[in-house]
Amino acid sequence: MAAALKAAAQGQGQGQGSAGLNAAEAAVKSYFPPAINLMYAIGALMGIVGAVKV
Repeated sequence: MAAALKAAAQGQGQGQGSAGLNAAEAAVKSYFPPAINLMYAIGALMGIVGAVKV
């Protein structure tokens, strides 16, 4: 009986961990488009500053 409860609890914990990892993955993926646009903007500003200095 105790072994069955322990196995069920471990299975449930793994399911919650998997859901947490999936949520974290989705959150990280949602930051990529704004981060890419920010990098492009910083690159553009550096290019303009470099062109003015020349």
